[in-house]
Amino acid sequence: MRGISRHLNFILACKLGVIHFLFSGYEILAKEKKIEHWTYIKPIKSKVPENSRWGYNEIDFFILDKMKSVGLSPQKEASKEEWLRRASFDITGLPPSISEIDLFLKDDSKEAYNKAVKRLLSSPKYGERMAAWWLDGARYGDSHGYDNDLENSQWPWRNWVIESFNANKSFDVFTIEQLAGDLLPNPSNDQIIATGFNRNHRIQTEGGAIDEEWRTEYVIDRVETMGTVWMGLTLSCARCHDHKYDPITQREFYQLFAFFNNLDEKGFINNLRGSAEPRIRYKKKEFDLKVSQIKNSYSEKSDQDKQISKIEPSYPHVMIMREMPKKRKAFILDGGQYDALGEE
Repeated sequence: MRGISRHLNFILACKLGVIHFLFSGYEILAKEKKIEHWTYIKPIKSKVPENSRWGYNEIDFFILDKMKSVGLSPQKEASKEEWLRRASFDITGLPPSISEIDLFLKDDSKEAYNKAVKRLLSSPKYGERMAAWWLDGARYGDSHGYDNDLENSQWPWRNWVIESFNANKSFDVFTIEQLAGDLLPNPSNDQIIATGFNRNHRIQTEGGAIDEEWRTEYVIDRVETMGTVWMGLTLSCARCHDHKYDPITQREFYQLFAFFNNLDEKGFINNLRGSAEPRIRYKKKEFDLKVSQIKNSYSEKSDQDKQISKIEPSYPHVMIMREMPKKRKAFILDGGQYDALGEE
């Protein structure tokens, strides 16, 4: 019992120490060192270390300076084969082919390296390589998640991301189309599909789930994902209440919530197979043309349906964002609970 008592006293002392730090120590530390959240610190150009010959750009100069400080020196320059292998993996995620290596080794011009990089950047594999990280951050998947984990079809949105990287789309346009493509003037089919970013969340299909509870969870998911992907900031802690040293308050969390709350969607669809509304047909004009051709070629309705069913997997419905005509009210949710409506 004496050992247990000492253990509990130690835990209590630790907790009291943390509480004391939060209410006094942190404020002193913040004042002395001017602690700020890194997201909001304006970038300032650092003084570039002096360098004689090694390296090709300022980043190399910083690396060399750090190496010198710990008594290291650079390795010898990579061979052409090594360089091409590294560049290929960096840009496309794949090793170079034998023919690509041979072509590069035969090129003794000053532009050999630049030409190799341009060739790699023009490869369709470049977009796939770059998109992989974006898809992870955007929680992409072609299933609903949760226990049933039934299939949906968000891969057209994935293709849009890949095509955007390969087209070297500017990041501001890339951002606008995903967050608000449906709100653009006369949006194209592709711009609407881009909003699938906000529909990549899990979907509840288990019997007995509460519709409004899960609809709220979807909106919260969009807020949190937007924060981590675009702001470099986790917002989830502000869902329930304010935190003394967090840069985002609970009120601000639900102000962001209001931007994503005006979608006419269901929180729960029992045993859903396929994509939930609102949704749009992938490459609709192309699909409609093929359907028209099928109907002109087959007179029997059963034959038409059979042929249409064969092409439908190539033109699935994609979950997208679509604003309701009438704005849905948003409230601060006490404790983050869907039915604990606080201030509007």
